[in-house]
Amino acid sequence: MQFGVLIALSISTPLAWLHAQPIAQPIAHDLVLELGAMQVRQPTIATQSGALFSVVASGVWSRFSADAHGVFVNTSGGALASQLGLSANAAIPRIDAARFEIGTALTSFGAFSNPRSNRGTQATLLARQHLQRERSGVFVGTGVGRAAGFDRQARASLVETGAWASHRTLTASLSAQRAMTTDWLLMEAAGYVLSRPARAYHVQDAALSIRAQTSLADVFVAHSWRVGLGATTGSSRALSAGATWHAATRWSLSFSAGAQLADIVRGLPESRLSSLSVRWRRSPSPDGAASTRDPLRSGILYTSARNADLGSPEATLEVTNDSTALRLRIVAAPNDTVEVAGSFDDWVPYRLAVDGTHHSARIHISPGAHRVAIRVNGGAWRAPRGLVRIADGLGGENGVLIVP
Repeated sequence: MQFGVLIALSISTPLAWLHAQPIAQPIAHDLVLELGAMQVRQPTIATQSGALFSVVASGVWSRFSADAHGVFVNTSGGALASQLGLSANAAIPRIDAARFEIGTALTSFGAFSNPRSNRGTQATLLARQHLQRERSGVFVGTGVGRAAGFDRQARASLVETGAWASHRTLTASLSAQRAMTTDWLLMEAAGYVLSRPARAYHVQDAALSIRAQTSLADVFVAHSWRVGLGATTGSSRALSAGATWHAATRWSLSFSAGAQLADIVRGLPESRLSSLSVRWRRSPSPDGAASTRDPLRSGILYTSARNADLGSPEATLEVTNDSTALRLRIVAAPNDTVEVAGSFDDWVPYRLAVDGTHHSARIHISPGAHRVAIRVNGGAWRAPRGLVRIADGLGGENGVLIVP
């Protein structure tokens, strides 16, 4: 069952919470590539080393975002694993604090040198409803998984709930989950047994994670616990930690190490692992960083470079019955200087207010077409994420904003 673990290495990294809000125009698309090395150890399998490659194509349109990803893994022991997936994330109309995400993935596990260890394929479908404010949120979710192939049939399901909160550069999340599976190979390898005849294994999980994020680096630590329910006996826990260094606007270097519990719905075995990877993204990050994500709350499809790398929209429209305002929220270091200028104020630069790692402003906008640009520390003017981008004729970019 080592093949599922290798996939997990490339697809289990922390999630940056997306802030889905009304946006003025179709906005962004991106391509992210990742190449890494890993080492994985399971109780019944010798330590193996391997390489991973992942590619993610992402897009954001108004209140909707989506991504498609592929992950491919090969090891020194001849194992081969791959995953293809799609996910979507949408804000609920008229309820800016609510968003809904859904995703599906197909994971294939195989081995060249040991066909008996081939686990076939695992299909997964998960959905999650979020309610969130500026610096806190809650969610509930459900998911199902089904394994097939090579004389092996198994099914699994889960229900989950959780909450998160941020203060300055720190974000903490706490979650609980109940899951069931008929995959006895997965559970027995993790040390769980049935004390009496039963149709499935049942477990209850809890997870706590803390993440610190700056413009130069992200650091996370995560701890999870599991205990058997009913006829299922056994317990386990896992601790993991990691860091990402944002070497440049397009490049980042990540390292993680620790243990992971068996992922019941996705069919990924319990293991100890370490990984080192480098990531490149086509569109440069405006603050020189792409967020690190918590492996315990890593979203619908556990991918290391999903559209969360695009970040939250930096420019959104707030429309009321009698006025319209442009809201800006830019991630930058507290001592940075972030300015905005636009055709709505004759291009007079205005400095944004500092709130922890964010710089923000709320500007009333009259109906019509407008151009807007931002810059950090006196650098080149650029379009805020959340607006259609056009060249300004001076080597920079403007965002186009249309107010009805």
